[in-house]
Order: sequence, then C-alpha cells, then structure tokens
Amino acid sequence: MEAALGQPTGARGHHLLANILIFGRHLRRAGLEVTAGHLALLAETASRHGLLSDRGAFRDAARALLVHRQAQIVPFERTFDLFFRPEAAS
Repeated sequence: MEAALGQPTGARGHHLLANILIFGRHLRRAGLEVTAGHLALLAETASRHGLLSDRGAFRDAARALLVHRQAQIVPFERTFDLFFRPEAAS
C-alpha cells in the first residue's frame, strides 16, 4: 500500500491519478466518504499548484479536500502515512 509522490514517469499525470484513485479506495475502506470528484479535484490541485514535490503541502491539500468531519482526521492521517511513505534516503 505504498506510493511515492514525486516518482518520475513518462506519463506523470496518469501515474499521479492512478495513485490518487488507489489512495481514495484505501480512504473509503478507512471510513471516509471520498468520491471520484474529490479525487479528481485533488489530482488537479496537486498538479496545478506543484504539490507533488512537497509531501506536507500535498497532505494539507488532500486533508482539506477529503476530510469533512473531525472523526475522519485520524483515519486520514493513518492512511496517508501508510500509503505515501517518504522515500528512503539514498
């Protein structure tokens, strides 16, 4: 269940969208009410505002767009940390 935010790929937009869709599936399993529209908006926001290289900024944007109740904060944070693990230092 792990992905990297800034992984290089020839089809970067496709890679980003695929990871966000899978992330959304994990969030739904954790009890969040995440729609395809929320995920599309997150992908567009991340791409348009250059959030892919800043894990903290991406997390903040995802939380703002995907968390709608206080009870969803902990499941979101837990799922985000498991799914978007920081890359190991080389």
